[in-house]
Amino acid sequence: MLRTIYALCAIIAVFANAHAQAASVEYNATCYTAPNDSYAAMQAQFLQRNPGRTAEQFQQRLSEETFNAMRRDINCRWIVYQHDGVYVGGFALIPRNIEGPLPVIIYNRAGHGPTGAVNFDQLVNELRPLAEAGFMVIGSQYRGGGGVFPQMPNGTDEYGGADVLDVLALPSVAAQIADIDEQRIGLLGRVRGSMMSFLAAKAQPNTFKAIASAVTISDLNAWVDDWGAEHHPASRYIPNFATDGEAQMRARSALQWADELPANLPILLIHGGRDWEVDRAQSEQFAAALEAAGRQHELTIYSHANHQLAPYQDDFITDVIAFFRANL
Repeated sequence: MLRTIYALCAIIAVFANAHAQAASVEYNATCYTAPNDSYAAMQAQFLQRNPGRTAEQFQQRLSEETFNAMRRDINCRWIVYQHDGVYVGGFALIPRNIEGPLPVIIYNRAGHGPTGAVNFDQLVNELRPLAEAGFMVIGSQYRGGGGVFPQMPNGTDEYGGADVLDVLALPSVAAQIADIDEQRIGLLGRVRGSMMSFLAAKAQPNTFKAIASAVTISDLNAWVDDWGAEHHPASRYIPNFATDGEAQMRARSALQWADELPANLPILLIHGGRDWEVDRAQSEQFAAALEAAGRQHELTIYSHANHQLAPYQDDFITDVIAFFRANL
């Protein structure tokens, strides 16, 4: 009986790996299209969408010099890839004028369904510094998250279910659009994306070399309890939540299986000390579990940071870049 179980587990692992590699890039186009084709057009759109805001406020967030440098130095792409019977939207930032093969950071976004989908503003203001540091940055909107054309079946977000395959497909996708070093791939997750990172590392322990996790969700049960199940997106997106929710949330909670993560996988946890949306205990308890399991990890709490890690955003980028430079 035990041999049968081991054989079944091996079959499941092979099946997951086959799905992760069976990805084809169906669309690959520049991000620098109107209104993101010029600084003036971006500023005009900002003012139109944000009545009461000023040009000076836009310029404080993004200078013309920075935008022009990004256009010059970073190849920004919107992508659509097909695998596992669905079309999935995504994005990539590829440094120009840097000889490959490039190290890769897979960015796993926060949010659920189309809520929280990465837009150009996030690419230029949040992910650009990682590409400027010499990393290819690539990410998925997840199935059900949009970013595809109307005729393309986009699937359904399962909040850490089959959508994890969308993350596992990204090394193959990255290799199709850039010259990458497949031995230097890391994961950067934020909130829900942190859950996706740890699930991906568990599923394919030899693929990813380091994980940086911001506002970690390590205990989905506790987070749903904080919100109330009727208000939390997990209850709407996890299949069979009404009948099997507890088990499904445990399966998505890295706190439950910290000892199953690769022993040689460096992990950086970052959380805000004043995050009222996700309790810092999520990161602290997970750090304790990693310590007990003998796993490499570092925990950084920005004492006065909120859920968005303000006003420590610059510190966050600096710490993440230093971590990946040391471990990829």
